[in-house]
Amino acid sequence: MRILIPLFSPPTGTWGSLTRVLAIADAAKEVGHEVAFTASGPLSERLENLGWQVFRSPEPSFLGLPGPISRLVARSAHERSPPIRPGRSFGSIWLVLWFTGVSSRRFLRRSVAAQLAAVEEFRPDLLFTEIDPGAFVVSRVARIPIACTYASVLGVGVGSYPWRRLRDAQAGILQRHGLQPVEPQQMMQEKQTLKLVPSIPDLEQDLPESDDLVYVGSLVRSFRTSAESKFEPEAGKRYVFVYVGTGSVKLKTLRDVLPRVFPAESETLCLVGSQGVQHEERLGNVIFRSFWDADGLMPLCEWVLCHGGHNTIIQALMNGVPLLMFPGPIFERRFNAQMVASAGAGYFGELPQFNEASIFEMMLHRGKCAARARELGEKIKALRGAPAAIQAMERATKAVRPKNDDHGHPEF
Repeated sequence: MRILIPLFSPPTGTWGSLTRVLAIADAAKEVGHEVAFTASGPLSERLENLGWQVFRSPEPSFLGLPGPISRLVARSAHERSPPIRPGRSFGSIWLVLWFTGVSSRRFLRRSVAAQLAAVEEFRPDLLFTEIDPGAFVVSRVARIPIACTYASVLGVGVGSYPWRRLRDAQAGILQRHGLQPVEPQQMMQEKQTLKLVPSIPDLEQDLPESDDLVYVGSLVRSFRTSAESKFEPEAGKRYVFVYVGTGSVKLKTLRDVLPRVFPAESETLCLVGSQGVQHEERLGNVIFRSFWDADGLMPLCEWVLCHGGHNTIIQALMNGVPLLMFPGPIFERRFNAQMVASAGAGYFGELPQFNEASIFEMMLHRGKCAARARELGEKIKALRGAPAAIQAMERATKAVRPKNDDHGHPEF
């Protein structure tokens, strides 16, 4: 089987999508399948450094802005949070696609053209993607089955302005190829699309049981290259790992609060990973870097402090590590954090609670949270992750019928 993976490549890059598609790619390669990617910018460079075949795709820009302005927005993203009152949820996947420029008419046409060229050269049997909107169009145009990752929050925001922008952009391309328009969420939700849920039922909500929806547990894979050092622990030290993406706790706030929680005389080292860090720095017992080898670090941690990102949560639970989550207003992260907190494996904090007193108070309850984190982690491991996803893909590909439905989509 030949698998082409169109990688969602926003202007800031996205480590979350990268780790999940790498998990799929590695598992596919291990059992003899061929894999190639379409990607742009820093993500394409990292994939090439890891030895993967990459077909370059056009680079999007925030809101379709000129490149230099978009790069200024990207550089400042780690110092800003949306001006939303604490306790409110903001956004949707459709807003993310619109803001990052991925769903604009002009960009989507160029992206689909690049993916179709990759299809022509690579001749895949299956497409696999996270949320790249061009991939779903290419699946229909090229009559190739598609699999995607899926989650409860993908139903949020249907009918909104960003959703309508994507709907219209996709519809225009489909019509130019003589195909009927299909609403964006339907392309993901329809039975012909194999949906792989990189989680467990305990952490999702309202996903119906169906043959085309498969829980696979963890799709987490390190993207450390040979140029980046493997984590080496210091004797006698305890560890807390911190990773917060854009839209959550500002980097300036991390630099202000964390050295007071972990002063120089502390026995605990706090290791902060942020793409906004340009050079390694140490404040008290807090070390800031752009990248940490989380695979090597996570098993040694007493806590993981994060923004509610899916991969960080899954990786922490698989290592039995409880979580302190400060998602800010971002819809998906709030949902993730709420599910973990309601399951008893950590604490959900609003951004004003990111202070010395609140963090100390949450950390007093580690024992109870750690026990629940271990339980959830065992459930995640039992689903077998990427190997189970590959088996589901193999079954779906073998089940494709030679005819296509009225919308040009291959039928399973």
